[in-house]
Amino acid sequence: MNGWYFFNERNKPIDRILTNTVKSELIELVEYASLSKPSPNQSNYFVRTAGLTERGIKVKGGNHEKGITDTLSHGEEAVIIAAAEESPNDPLKYIVFSGEHDGIARSCGNCRDSIKERCPDALIANGVKKNRHIHVIDAKRFFFDNFDQFTESDIKIMPGFNEACYAMRFSRDLFVPPNIDLYGASVVDKNGKVYPGTFFGTCNYTPTNPIQSAVNNYAANLSTKNIKQRVPIDHLVIVGLNTKPSPLYKDRQFFTEIAEDSQALKGKLGTPLPIFLYEADNNRKPQKMWKTDSYEWMPFPFSPYHLGMEERILDSASWIEGIKKERANPFKE
Repeated sequence: MNGWYFFNERNKPIDRILTNTVKSELIELVEYASLSKPSPNQSNYFVRTAGLTERGIKVKGGNHEKGITDTLSHGEEAVIIAAAEESPNDPLKYIVFSGEHDGIARSCGNCRDSIKERCPDALIANGVKKNRHIHVIDAKRFFFDNFDQFTESDIKIMPGFNEACYAMRFSRDLFVPPNIDLYGASVVDKNGKVYPGTFFGTCNYTPTNPIQSAVNNYAANLSTKNIKQRVPIDHLVIVGLNTKPSPLYKDRQFFTEIAEDSQALKGKLGTPLPIFLYEADNNRKPQKMWKTDSYEWMPFPFSPYHLGMEERILDSASWIEGIKKERANPFKE
């Protein structure tokens, strides 16, 4: 349509599937997104976004950075916030990027949480003006909780289960609504050492989530600076109290990334690590058990390996060893 070509997440043409109305709206939003003014003063990675609500309100936004690799807003968040201001209770039906490279726009864990809560039925599109390609994916494809469940007779207590139970009970749950189920987590290394993680809420709304806490615990307690002598991770355990845990995607992101770092130590970069989830009762007895891995639970991962940053992962290891190298910035406008 008008010289534009449309593709799905597998790069297969979908021109005949989309209606002309949808195509026209997406093309217009790609052009509108290109007018946004991001300020990525650290990453130099420009995310230009636009959105259209169900009632037809058009908004645009971009990523804005602060602190130490932190943000005022991610690109997806920016348009979700703009839509909430302009048209309350009117979810976005499209989130559209004006990008530089072909392929779907992979949302990070943080943005997946925002999309899931505010506009889970949205269509996500990445438009590349230089070749007039638009890559489209349903937002629901970014979510996954259908983990493989163990039969009752096959339930077993993995190392880290008890520590995750205790970590859950010691959550600092400032401002957590009663309908939100917290969970505990444990990272377990190949030697069986357990690094528990708990939810630590703060009054300024910047909590540390359980998996993030466990990952930080592991990273801060490594016994040697020599990356080649470090003990790799074996698995992650997550426990919910009287419910199946459904970790935040922001929290999942931390383990997906540390799993890549750990696997790189063994020459297995790109191979996921196992994750065991439990529903436990008040006596810390496992009632149900599920299994997934560090890629399955983050479909179309937003991670260094999947962003073509393999060398950055390995260079980071060299930097820790005191062999800091000059590294080119992979993000360009």
